[in-house]
Amino acid sequence: MGKHSSARWAKGPREIDRLEPATTSRETVREAARRQREVRRSPAEMARRRQRTKRVMSGCLIVFGLLVLIAALVAFAWYQSVKDRMHNEGEKKNPGLAEMLKKEAPRPPGDPFYMVIIGEDKRPEELRARSDTLMVAYVDPPRKRVSVLSIPRDTRVDISGHGKEKINSAMQLGGASLVTQTVREFTGLPISHYMEVDFKGFKDLVNAIGGVTVDVPEKITDSKAADHDWRARVVNKGVQKLDGAHALTFVRSRQFADGDFTRIKDQQIFLKALAKQTFTAGNIVNAPKIVDAIVNNVTTDLSVPQLLNLAGDFKGMPDGNVSTAMAPGEAKYIGGISYVIPDEAGLAELVGRMESGESLEATASAGTAPTVSASSVSVSVRNGAGQAGLAKEVASLLEKDRFKIAEVGDTARPVYDHTLVVFKTNDAKARLVFETLGIGTVVKSSSLYQFDTDILVIVGKDWRKQFPKART
Repeated sequence: MGKHSSARWAKGPREIDRLEPATTSRETVREAARRQREVRRSPAEMARRRQRTKRVMSGCLIVFGLLVLIAALVAFAWYQSVKDRMHNEGEKKNPGLAEMLKKEAPRPPGDPFYMVIIGEDKRPEELRARSDTLMVAYVDPPRKRVSVLSIPRDTRVDISGHGKEKINSAMQLGGASLVTQTVREFTGLPISHYMEVDFKGFKDLVNAIGGVTVDVPEKITDSKAADHDWRARVVNKGVQKLDGAHALTFVRSRQFADGDFTRIKDQQIFLKALAKQTFTAGNIVNAPKIVDAIVNNVTTDLSVPQLLNLAGDFKGMPDGNVSTAMAPGEAKYIGGISYVIPDEAGLAELVGRMESGESLEATASAGTAPTVSASSVSVSVRNGAGQAGLAKEVASLLEKDRFKIAEVGDTARPVYDHTLVVFKTNDAKARLVFETLGIGTVVKSSSLYQFDTDILVIVGKDWRKQFPKART
């Protein structure tokens, strides 16, 4: 290199004095932690952290708000669906009945009221069923009390426009409107609400509650009451939890010598157990299922808000606040047809107790007839219609319900238009057979009928008209 190059790169003492001492870029762990703390405490970083927290909180609130909104919309849609179904079904089945009740028996919200409860048990071949169960309930929300008066289905009453008939005919003749009018005239009570319950759908309600614990008074074996569900045909005696199918067998069975009387007692036992268990805190979680079961199987003029208010009013109802009784009467045959002739004085006493809010059970009827089991009844069955297989069909039906079938055959001539249930001395056994068949006229034996069993059933031509398909 030349002279000028060497001079260019040489450093004098003054320049050397300005050089900084040797340094390093590495810091200790303690120094790094101290520096990070100082950074976090700086106003700028604190502001950035507050902004980030606000953004996270805002996002969470938005998500939570959306979830609440969706839940509210779903709940409203469900509520509206329930409301519309109940209202539309009620208006379709009983047009104008709700408005009529409001006008004829107005009731301030929250006050006690009377309600007709109709248990409907429609057969497939029927356009409109007779009422299988009929009750009048006095509902007292302020005192959390309910009184229920059961009216036997065979009670002989005046039905407007139709004369003297069994009270269960009113449903078939004019629907819930005529039933309500008939019950009002029969009892003299100012009925302001009605409720129809589909007996078969009743199973859904029991299952929605999770079953009902009942103390069953005596063993029941009844395939007819169980809709021929083999699993549910037997209900054993004693305390047990009944599912929907077994509960249906329990409340429908008429396998008793006194027909409806014992069945009504069983229904009242079940009603008390149902009321007690429906309004427990444990069933709050089942509320949507219970409401859906009610809506699908119940027709009433009560609105959804009214039903929910009643559920709230009766929550925690004390044991013993449901009292039950049966409209008193005496079983009689008139023209070969079985009726219950009402005891007007006894009925007036029960109605007076209902109106005063007293318990009905001090005067509850004890029934009228001794108990007879199906297994103690021997039956002969003869085909009087001339249609092949009828005697065998009826015999099989009775045998499944534990009757003793001693003879199956034909009458001398196929001239019987109507089915007959013939008895020699025990009309209670005849009534039991009649109730099981659901058809026929009960008659006392004469020299015209020759048989060695307790009961003779002559199957008439009306059997196939009433039951187009074979009953098994």
